[in-house]
Order: sequence, then structure tokens, then C-alpha cells
Amino acid sequence: MDAHGIVLALTGSDNLLLLLDAARALRRDLFRINDIARIDLLADPGEQLLVRLEPARAAALGITPESLAGQLAERNETVAGGSLEIDGRSLLVNPASDFENLEELLQTPIRTADGALIPLAEIASISLTAREPATERMWMDGRPAVGLGIVIPDNRINTVDFGRQVRAEIETLRGDYAPLAIEEMFYQPRWVEQRLSELGRSLTIGVVTVALVLLAFMGLRLGLVVASLLPLVTFSALALFAIGGGVLHQMAIAGMVIALGMLVDNAIVMVENLQWHLDRGRSRVEAGAAAVRELAGPLTTATGTTLAAFTPLLLAGGDTADFTRGIPIMVMLALSVSLVYALTVTPLMATALLKPGPARQASRFELIGRYLGERAIRHTSAILITSVVLIAASVVLWQWLPRDFFPSTDRNQLIVNLNFPEGTRTEHSGLAASGLAALLREREDVEAVQVFAGFSGPRFFYNLIEIPASPHLARLVVVSRHERDLAELMRVIRRMAPVEIPEAQVIAHRLGQGPPLDAPVEIRLFGNHPADLHEAALTVMGVLRTIPGAEDVRHKLGTGVPSLNFRIDAAEAARFGVSRAEISRLLADATLGRTFSTWRVGREPVEMRIRAPQGEQFPAMALAGLEVRVRDGSNVPLAQFVTAELVFQTALIEHRDLRRLTSVLAETADGTTYNSVLEQLFPTARCFQHYPSAWLCCWHCCSGNSTRFD
Repeated sequence: MDAHGIVLALTGSDNLLLLLDAARALRRDLFRINDIARIDLLADPGEQLLVRLEPARAAALGITPESLAGQLAERNETVAGGSLEIDGRSLLVNPASDFENLEELLQTPIRTADGALIPLAEIASISLTAREPATERMWMDGRPAVGLGIVIPDNRINTVDFGRQVRAEIETLRGDYAPLAIEEMFYQPRWVEQRLSELGRSLTIGVVTVALVLLAFMGLRLGLVVASLLPLVTFSALALFAIGGGVLHQMAIAGMVIALGMLVDNAIVMVENLQWHLDRGRSRVEAGAAAVRELAGPLTTATGTTLAAFTPLLLAGGDTADFTRGIPIMVMLALSVSLVYALTVTPLMATALLKPGPARQASRFELIGRYLGERAIRHTSAILITSVVLIAASVVLWQWLPRDFFPSTDRNQLIVNLNFPEGTRTEHSGLAASGLAALLREREDVEAVQVFAGFSGPRFFYNLIEIPASPHLARLVVVSRHERDLAELMRVIRRMAPVEIPEAQVIAHRLGQGPPLDAPVEIRLFGNHPADLHEAALTVMGVLRTIPGAEDVRHKLGTGVPSLNFRIDAAEAARFGVSRAEISRLLADATLGRTFSTWRVGREPVEMRIRAPQGEQFPAMALAGLEVRVRDGSNVPLAQFVTAELVFQTALIEHRDLRRLTSVLAETADGTTYNSVLEQLFPTARCFQHYPSAWLCCWHCCSGNSTRFD
């Protein structure tokens, strides 16, 4: 899924519809930039034209939401009137059958039960509002905002140049949107430029270091000949990489850094051999030809074996391979180019720069090598036994080696996810998250805190998981003064959250590399009955919490959504001639409302809805007092036909391989890998085998491995 390389926020007003209009206009203006792939509207509050019907006044006049919706819908239709032919041209006939403004809607006549006509304004009020219930909301450092997520085309343009182009365009547009402000919330080109600059410095330092080592150990002439190959191979490999459609990113440069030490091996062997022939009296041409003839086969074979070692990494599949494939590509490309240059360019340069000399005295390193070689020949058995012991010790010690393929990033950004019980409103999630954000914003080590409610926020980092339309979810993105402050901030949030937001599950973690994951450690539990899964999840969580390094342990079984069930007395309803559908529509009209038409006056079509003034704020106990029109035309309270009861129903049921599933998740502390947590968990998990078969467990982690306990 595409990431939002640049996220902009429109702020400066508490009126979300004003911010929405500005965001839509800015999106159109930004499409002047040809290279933009897509612009997503973030935290769209939506729009609705709300007709708030006064129930008492409407009931007295015999007007129901259904009859009112029908009358308004009939007067707000776009009807094709056909066309006329006049002097060989078509004249369109357009009956103005829809409303042109709010005043016309307020004054439209409504027929009552006795046939009288009254204006709509006498029984209802009208307003253009944000959609209800609220879906997504965001705050830019405490200020309400509507955002734009700009998607940068993958592998087609220079991200850094693209970012500068967007910034320049925004600067020209700021005055047009005043007093509203256009602010950068996230800016990926900055991190791309910083990372490439760091890796570029690493590459330069690597080249210089390798060159100094060559000069120190090979001498001035031999060292210069070999060192001259470094920039030649580096730039040639980058040129071929670009010609082949490659994109310069951190993995590609990392591969080049890895290859630095290997790409000079062929040249070292070549110049040493050529110097050897020169020292024995051969001419430059003869020495060069002899060196190439003798070493072409061995060097090609040696390079081929190295390329073969990187081939599995090149051919690997999956999310991890997509992330790391740039490394083997650059290593194999650099080694192939170095082989070609070692057999062609290096002999030419060596014959021009090297001079024949007398037989050289053995250097200190050669003397050490001769001594070690002689000792190895004299004590063959001891050397072989020592080698076997070292290999065996390596195999034994391997299990204690920490393994964590994808480390956290070095960004100064912290993700804080807040999971509230199912059924929590977006407004409540956002209010609680904003309260925590305000406390964090007071700290000196915090630069900014962005808040998103009802969804997971923009996908400003490539492996963030997008979760839309989730009112019970909120997310904070905390920007610290420095990356080293994140560890302390996570500790503070873990202490603060249970006190400030006890009803929420608060998880703080760094941005991590690699494929997207819910957590570094995931334990999947399969079972047929919810009660068994719940008991199993609690038991596994108890075990995980005893393991050092496992933090923020939680499960994905929700508490359920509270539901006010109205059980209908079928016999009583039938006696009064009231159907189940009428009762359902009555409850829906009072709380959610009834959509009846589309308002087309603005640039964007807006749904028109009728409902009671209280809407979702309607008192639960008052619902039973709503009046139902029965067969004889009289109104009877809803309580005559229904009995209300409060129950909880499951909000989410997850299945895998036709079996019910839940997961236990855990984060890992700094310095702890997921593998070290699992190694302590597996021996303990064996004791779960005595539980019922409903506790069929499958253990997963970010390595993709699993172990089953049946």
C-alpha cells in the first residue's frame, strides 16, 4: 500500500466544514504538480444537511418523518426536461425541480394530516453540519485540522527534489488560504535526504579507509593502483544500476558499503602478480599479459563463488526480501564490475605505474605468515582438533546469540496507540487522546504531538498499518527533541496512561523496519468457544508478563459492544396493527435519522437527513416514550409493544482456516529481541498441553516461524 510521503494539515479554525472546503481546494491546486501520484483527504468530517424535526409539533399536525421525507424528496429531484430543436440546434429544457438554497428549503410548503400547508420552518430547523456519527478526526499539535496525504510515485522520481517542488508550490498558495494555515505534519523527503546523506558519508569514509589501508600495507605504488579502482568501480556500478532502472535508496547504498572491502580483492591479486613478473625481468607488456593469463580463471571462479553466495538473498521472496533485495543487487553488481576492471583496467594502469625492482625482502607480515604456516605443518593434529573444538563451540553458543533482523529506526518519532472498549465514540477517543497529548506537550523533551481519532492516521511511514473507520481507536505521534529521548518517553507514557486513561489500552513503540506487524511477538490461539479463547488468552498473557523484556502484553479479544435490545411483543403489535418494520423505523428516525435526498447546491453532493433534534443524544430511557401511530390513527407509546434490555454483543469475530482465532501480542523492551522472549516462553508453553483441545495454540512472531501445541 502506498505511503503518504508528505502530510499537510489545514488549521486555523474550529469549523471543520471550513477546513474541509479549504482542503478540497488545496488538493485541486496541488495537482498542478505533474509528478503527484495521489492525494488522499485525511480526517474528512463529511457533510450532511440535517433537518431536525420537532417530534411534538410534528405529531400534533399528523406529520411523520416518513411523510415529510417523501414530500421533500419529491420537491428535490433532478428531472430531465428533454430538448427542443430551434434553427438546427438543440435547446435543453431544464425544469428547476431541486432546491437552490437553504431559504427556499425552509419555506417549502408541507402538507399536514388535515390537508393544510405550512412552511417547513414551522416544524423543523435546518443546518449544514459534519456527518454524524463522527468518523475521523485529527489535531495538529492541539489544533483541529483536516489533512492531505500526498503519495509520491514509487521508483519514478527523486523524492528530495519532489519535496522541494511541493514546498515551493505551497509557499505560493499560502496567501490564498489566509487566515487558514497550511502546515507540514510529516515530511518524508527530509528523512530520505538525511539517510542518503549519512550513507553517502559512510560510503566516502569507507573508500578513504580502504585506500589508506592499501597504502599502508602495500606501499605507495601498489596501493595507488588498487585504490584508484575504488571510485572507478563505485561510479560505474551506480551508473549501471541507474541504467537498469534502479532507484538509489538506503539498501542500495548499504550494499555498496558492504562491497567495498571485497571489490578490491581481485585488483590486489592482479597487481601483486604483475609486480612479481616485473621483478623477475619481464617487460611491462609481458608481465601484464602473463598476469591476466594466469589469473583470469582463478579470479573469475573466486568472484563467481561470492556471487553465488548472494544469489539466495537475491532470489528470496516475501516482504522481507522486497525490503533487502537492494543489498545483493548492489554487491553482485559491484563485484562483477570489479572483476572486469581487474582483468582490463588494472593491468593497464599497473604496467604504466609499476616499476621492476630487485627481489624484495620479506615484510613483517610475510614473516609472521611463514611462521604460522610452519607451525601448522608441524602440528597438524593439534590444529585439526582445535578447529573441530571451535566449530563445536560455535554451534553451542549460537543459541545464545541475539537475533533481531529488523531494528527500530533512528527517527525521533514515537507511535502511541490507544485502544478503547468497542462502542466508544470517536469524540470520546479524541478527547481522551488529546488530554494525554496535552500532558506530553508540556515536557521539554517533546517538540510536537499529533492526534488522530477514529482511524490510525496517515501512513507516513512505509510499514504502518492503516486501520480506517474505528471509533474506538486513537493514535498519537510524539515528536521528541532527539531520538535518545524516546526510551524515557515510553517509560513515562506507560506510567501515565493507567492513571490518565484507565479504560484504554495504551501501547507506545518506536517506528520499526521491515514488514508491517501488529507487534514483535504474536501468539495465535485457536478454539471453538469464546469462553475457552478468553481463558487461554488470559493464561498466556500471565505467562508473558513474567518474562523479562516482554512489555505491553495484551490480547485482541474485545469486551463487546453494548446494545440496547428492544424485544417486540408480536401479539400486542398485531392487535394494534403495528409491524416490526414500523417500530424499527421509528427508533432509527429518532436517533440516526432518515436519509431522503441529496443536496446539490455546493460543489460536492451532500446527503439530506431527517431526525429528531437530540439525535444520538436522545436519552435511552426516553426511547420507550416515542409514540407509534396505530391502525385507528391514534398515537400509542412504544413501551406498549417492546421491552428494553441492555446486552453486550461481540464486535469482532476472527477466523483462520475455518477456526475461531484470537491473538496475544507483546512489545519488546530496548535491548530485548523477540527471539529471546520466545525462547523463554516455549518451555513454559509445553505445560499448556493438558488444557482442553479447544486451546489449540499456534505461536507466531515477526520471523514468520510457528510452533504448534496440540
